[in-house]
Amino acid sequence: VQCWGDNEDGRSNPPGHDFTAISVGGSHTCGLRENGEAQCWGAEGDFNSAINAPGGRFTAISAGRSHTCGLRESGQMVCWGSVPEYYWRGVYFRSPAARDGLFTSVSAGTLTCGLYANGEADCWEGRGGNKAPTGRSFKTVSTFSAHSCGLRENDEAMCWGDNGQGRAAPPAGRFADISVGGAHSCGVRPSGEIVCWGNNEEGETDAPDGIFAVPSAFSGG
Repeated sequence: VQCWGDNEDGRSNPPGHDFTAISVGGSHTCGLRENGEAQCWGAEGDFNSAINAPGGRFTAISAGRSHTCGLRESGQMVCWGSVPEYYWRGVYFRSPAARDGLFTSVSAGTLTCGLYANGEADCWEGRGGNKAPTGRSFKTVSTFSAHSCGLRENDEAMCWGDNGQGRAAPPAGRFADISVGGAHSCGVRPSGEIVCWGNNEEGETDAPDGIFAVPSAFSGG
């Protein structure tokens, strides 16, 4: 792993190990070692540590704003750190609580979303309105703070939650992957073209030309 940028709290100073997966959060990063164990570095977060990963093996991991969630081999979700309940004002924090059930994927931002084994999405914590639609099946889901998006079985994107600046209104057409930021989202078309929508105050949605494999959107205003 190689990191760059702000190195406060050692957030850009990864341990000297090999990893099979990595996820960057608000001020910390977590990865999965080759033996499936989770290891995190950077800022601990508020009130509860987002970097003190529990022992045991994981198959997936996602670092959020100030918490982290991982999936056990059984599909059980485990979360640690703190979730800001009223993060807009920054006045109160509480520990994240993973949903019961078995999941195939997890996405942590300011809130958390997961996909059950039947493809149904579930989102919790964070501001109101970001409740996943019921009776829909998704291949993948991505979230950050006030909105979330998922890829349907037909590879079309569907978003829900706060639609300010069009952040929850994806363009039509098929996508190969999708990533949600604070107020914008980006997706990769099957052709490799990047398409973004939502807040563009700092050029977040002005995607460059070229062929890409994986999108990654974050705070974005």
